[in-house]
Amino acid sequence: RLLPVVVLRRNAALQQHPGQVTQWDVDSRTSGLGFRVDIVASDDLLWATKCEGGAIVSDERKMGNKNYKMLSSRIKVPETTTRKAAVEEYPGTELTRMQYSLSWKGSPYFTYTFMTADAREATVDVNAVTGKIDRTYSSRVD
Repeated sequence: RLLPVVVLRRNAALQQHPGQVTQWDVDSRTSGLGFRVDIVASDDLLWATKCEGGAIVSDERKMGNKNYKMLSSRIKVPETTTRKAAVEEYPGTELTRMQYSLSWKGSPYFTYTFMTADAREATVDVNAVTGKIDRTYSSRVD
């Protein structure tokens, strides 16, 4: 499973830039197993870190700033807990992406994307305040 590898890469990126992970995804275009991790650092700077194999191969500052304290303070349920809820919704699938966002009303949520065995992309939105699944859907990938 990819999940333990994703957690290791996410943790390596957070060691470089302590803050809030806003997105990670598997990059299947690389020769090895690659990941991209986006972080809003505790100093409000945005970072994009790319990992391949067991190493960070690219670490670049992105344009703009975000409010780290606001983003991180809205989360009441840890991402690891919301991820478990999402994985339970689609057992036996491959988790390929996580994105942390705010709704238009300012409610925080984590969106997880999975690839299913029957070539569908499944998406699960988990409320970061309650830890409950708000929405789930899937669609065929062409």
